[in-house]
Amino acid sequence: MSWTAANPVQRMSLQDVAPRTYASLARFSDGAREPLPEGLAALIDIRVSQLNGCAYCLEMHYPQARAAGVDQRQLDTLPAWRDSPLFAPDERAALALAEAVTQLGPDGVPDDVWSQAASSFDDAALAAIVLTTIAMNAWNRVAISTHMAAQLASA
Repeated sequence: MSWTAANPVQRMSLQDVAPRTYASLARFSDGAREPLPEGLAALIDIRVSQLNGCAYCLEMHYPQARAAGVDQRQLDTLPAWRDSPLFAPDERAALALAEAVTQLGPDGVPDDVWSQAASSFDDAALAAIVLTTIAMNAWNRVAISTHMAAQLASA
């Protein structure tokens, strides 16, 4: 049986098949976020997951973002953050960097995107943005490739 939106069948559980490696990814992901504020890390997780089309991760991270105090209006307008007045300059710089790392082109991360983020964050926070983005991209690929199904709450 294959995956469809109406019949999501998970291909395999990497957590069951490769528990040590899966746990290593979880530790990497948890450590990557420090010293970012939880709300900013959540915005990065969600934006990366939107770009990658990962329903599993989106379903997981929206409630986490709300619990971290992210304004619902920011969550609602996150796909159009560049046009929304709801994002502070440092959030914009972090989101631009997360998008550039997620959608690497032939020239990598543009210098202007890096410079803007570097002017908004110290080296530790800048590293955390990059590593949080990398971790979320990895989780998106785990969820998408194995067909992890979002567990949507019934309405």
